[in-house]
Amino acid sequence: LFTPSSQVMLVIFVPHVNELLNNYLHIIALYFPLGVIGIWRWTVWILKKSIALHYKPIKSNGHDATLSVVTPVYNENPKLFREALESWKQNKPEEIIAIVDYSDKVCIKEFQYFSKTFENAKLIITENPGKRPALADGVKIAISEIVALVDSDTIWDKDIRKIMLAPFSDSCVGGVGTRQDVLETDTLAKRLFNIHLDNRYFDEMPFIAKSGDALTCLSGRTALYRRKAIINLVDDMVNETFWG
Repeated sequence: LFTPSSQVMLVIFVPHVNELLNNYLHIIALYFPLGVIGIWRWTVWILKKSIALHYKPIKSNGHDATLSVVTPVYNENPKLFREALESWKQNKPEEIIAIVDYSDKVCIKEFQYFSKTFENAKLIITENPGKRPALADGVKIAISEIVALVDSDTIWDKDIRKIMLAPFSDSCVGGVGTRQDVLETDTLAKRLFNIHLDNRYFDEMPFIAKSGDALTCLSGRTALYRRKAIINLVDDMVNETFWG
């Protein structure tokens, strides 16, 4: 634009719409799908969170039952195994049954030492490989109404027994799961897994439990079962096949 009074020339350039699109197309192509995915994920999360807020966990109600702890052991860190045993003992189960692989001499000795401080510690030394056969061996000799299947590196909170047994006051309840956490979040991988666990136990499982008749698997780190509900299923568990 030329204005004679000021002798100033201003050039105003208005790029074409097509040129703008060409300049920013690569950015749009990258971020638009991510934005759509983000909106979708946040919408799903908000929906699940809203429904999950209506879930009310069963609190301690005074219900008690006899409890057996069954743990399969293979090449476990002996220090961590000892800590786990002490945490279970602190919750006063009727018995603790460890099924230890015959090659794991360190953990065999560790459990034998522990048995001197806990009267109802039972040791099974097995040459049959696999977690399922070990669990089956433990369930078969357990004497309690409730059997807790627990990984050998799982630490229980103090006085969690009364909370875990509370849902079994309902005779229709056959299995109970616990909220779980990472013991030490000292690496990025552990922090990410801890986030995954928080999402599972604060959002996903309450949402599934409240939204309908859907069921989720009980985590093997600690899963409690009414013994009479599973005793006739252990052989099928060991010999389970898929597609023949």
